[in-house]
Amino acid sequence: MKALRIFALPLIGLILLGALVYHIFQREMAPPAPSGPPAVHIWADTALRLPLESPDMEHEQGLLGRFLRRTGIQTRVTYGTLADWEHNPDQHHLTDLVLTSNPAWRTWLTEAGRLGPERAFARHVPVLLIHENYREQAPSPTFLRDLDRRLSVGDLHGTVLGQLTVELLTDDTYAVDDLQQQVRLVGSSADEVARAVEQDRADAALVWRDTALRHARRTTFVPWPDPDVTGPSVYALRLDDSPQSDAAAQLARFLAGPAAHSLLRAYGFETL
Repeated sequence: MKALRIFALPLIGLILLGALVYHIFQREMAPPAPSGPPAVHIWADTALRLPLESPDMEHEQGLLGRFLRRTGIQTRVTYGTLADWEHNPDQHHLTDLVLTSNPAWRTWLTEAGRLGPERAFARHVPVLLIHENYREQAPSPTFLRDLDRRLSVGDLHGTVLGQLTVELLTDDTYAVDDLQQQVRLVGSSADEVARAVEQDRADAALVWRDTALRHARRTTFVPWPDPDVTGPSVYALRLDDSPQSDAAAQLARFLAGPAAHSLLRAYGFETL
């Protein structure tokens, strides 16, 4: 029995030492505990990344950086579409604010009983985008309706951009069938539509001004000739069960206020 104890004691010591080392290793590898107040979690259209973060402006951290400096409130952003949101249910009850111009978001949140206060803070501006091969020609609706022209369009039924393209280009002399004959690419987003023109896979398109600025290499654009024609508004939609409701409300007010206007305009949005 004495010999058994002699062998057992070192073995128990090794087991205890191993457990201690494992505990220390796990503690070192664990992510640090969050410090300070919780952040506002945002789900935003990809088109808003530049004004929100301004990664291309020296010494500038975008609208979210300005908001942090004024309020001390941190933010966390996920960029994606409504389809992305639907495939990430773990994000649903963590999100405080949705920044979007897609009206389907409002419908989804309303039907789910989760739509809280909403505030419009910017607007997309429709422009005519053409490839540099046609730089000598003035972009116009007539230019786009030329049956020899290759067009890039948003989904004519499934996107706001596509629906507006149909509304603005078709008339008694130019039907939807005429428009569809010219289409060379149908994009699910304005960026896809503009990229096709930039890469010379299409000659022209109707897109948003902020999109045209992101795809300005080898393209040029002009505003839609009728100034009364406007694009969709961009909304801050607060979720009814937002974990950081007060902070989210502060951010929505900030985005609609004068402190946000200069950056929104710099990236091609119209301010409200």
